[in-house]
Amino acid sequence: MRRSVLAWAALACLASPFPARAATNTAKDAMATEAEKVVSQGWSVKRKLLVPAGGGSWYGVYVFEDPSGDHDRLRVWLGKGRAAQLCYLELSSSHRIALEHVHDGGKMPALYGDGKPTLAYSISALGTSSLRLVRFSAGKASPESTPLPEGRLQDLDGDGQPEVVTRSLPLGSLFDVECGGFHTMARFAYRSSIYAFKNGALEPASQRYAGWFDSHIADIEGRLAALDPRATQTTGEYLSAALSLYFDHAEKGMPRQGWSRFTELYRAGPSDSAPVAQCMEQVRTDLRRKLNIPDSWQ
Repeated sequence: MRRSVLAWAALACLASPFPARAATNTAKDAMATEAEKVVSQGWSVKRKLLVPAGGGSWYGVYVFEDPSGDHDRLRVWLGKGRAAQLCYLELSSSHRIALEHVHDGGKMPALYGDGKPTLAYSISALGTSSLRLVRFSAGKASPESTPLPEGRLQDLDGDGQPEVVTRSLPLGSLFDVECGGFHTMARFAYRSSIYAFKNGALEPASQRYAGWFDSHIADIEGRLAALDPRATQTTGEYLSAALSLYFDHAEKGMPRQGWSRFTELYRAGPSDSAPVAQCMEQVRTDLRRKLNIPDSWQ
């Protein structure tokens, strides 16, 4: 399914069957003509980005908004001479779409360092979002195949080039724990990951940014210190944060230390009843299995 979606999204520029106004019109006018056809269907232009593509041609990135303001469309045309050719479209029609900050000022930088202009945008719906990266060369689009959930571009090392920070839910959004009369749901057990652009590719780079994870770990520890793990209204939040702490250590390259810290945080205390202690032990056992934690790790 994913391959078919990418195949559609990465389609080569298709010549528009419609004439581009008159012989004196520019490439920009030709793309505007195509945009007007979408507007005539009830959509409005939410964002427009026009970027030189060399040889007198231009890339035109258009984000359209439906009349309800709930859904967006994205289209990219290559304008050259009097023709406008469709290069790329976001297939989903049920999301909101926002261009990333790297496009402020009308830019489309070569994020991968290979000279190919890159479009970066997020799609969001139902409280979740995903980052899309698309490179263009000679009017052909190459979407990034790496999933980038909750992705954002951020310059982590101050070198002027952004990295990608993502946030996923390895255990799913409905991971729950139930034993005896105890029940909690760890809906926000996030795993943060970092990717870097290098040699024309996007590669995992979490272990190169230990300082970022150290700061993030400190923030989570502060949240945990303010939560009561046994209060009904915060048990799920506490478990989620404790698991996020484990994931941060694992991304940093220290999974065993992360598991040790998790077991310190999520264990029975002297005032807990036997059923509570048994339940917490069951939680750790279940998580050890789900996360493939070696039996030798305590």
